[in-house]
Amino acid sequence: MEKLTDLFVNLKDRFTSPLIFSFLISWLVVNWQIPVALFWYNGNSQTGVQLELMSYVSNTLDAFGSFLLPLILAIAYTILNPILRNWISAFYTWNTRWGETWNLSISKGSKVVISKYLSLRKDYVERTKILDEIISRESSTQERLNETESALLSSRNEMNKVSEELSNYRRIRDNLYNIDVIRGNWKRVVVGALNEQSENIEINGTNVSIRDGVKFDQKYQINSFTYNVEGRTVRFMLLLIKEANMPFYSFEDLELRHDEMVGHEYKTGSRSEVRYVRY
Repeated sequence: MEKLTDLFVNLKDRFTSPLIFSFLISWLVVNWQIPVALFWYNGNSQTGVQLELMSYVSNTLDAFGSFLLPLILAIAYTILNPILRNWISAFYTWNTRWGETWNLSISKGSKVVISKYLSLRKDYVERTKILDEIISRESSTQERLNETESALLSSRNEMNKVSEELSNYRRIRDNLYNIDVIRGNWKRVVVGALNEQSENIEINGTNVSIRDGVKFDQKYQINSFTYNVEGRTVRFMLLLIKEANMPFYSFEDLELRHDEMVGHEYKTGSRSEVRYVRY
């Protein structure tokens, strides 16, 4: 088995040899009539035809055409093939270099030495790499800048919310003791258990005066005033001036409506509905 394998290996080496392969190709080219005749030969033909084909092959073969000419062509091809290939490769390299030099000469107006061209081309490649790195760093920097701008915008939105809340808080604080919201002339109507009482009063700052005919007589002092801007309600106490600042009326969460204050008043343990109507 090993001898048979070695035989096939040797045959493969021989047939893959450039000289032997060239010889086979040359023989087929020189003696092309024989392969054509064998190719068209039909095995079912009569015996006379077979003998005629064999006679044709034997008459066609001779020493020069069967061996010498194919061998000469094979040796010539084997020797000249590498030389021709090198000439073709050299011609291609020369043509490429000549074309590049010619193109540079046309574009620059003068002929450029190939060494100079290679130096410029190397410098161009290096500069291209540097430019790519710069663009990559700029892209990364732009991404970080976008992230920073996004964070800054978010912080500004938060600051705007805080500023708005602070402004709202200040508005509430500034209006908490703004007694001017109830300044003016009012008709005070108290609904008791048995009857309804009314009187005209004037609120000017913390002073509350009762109208007596055509004039107003100061009778009460407003104390502990607060104003809820969000709920539009007020709280305060009325103190009798002649009673040593003792509480006389207490109002809790009077609702401010359009030209009205509606709620309840407390007096000496009693509770009554009260309505103030501006006039």
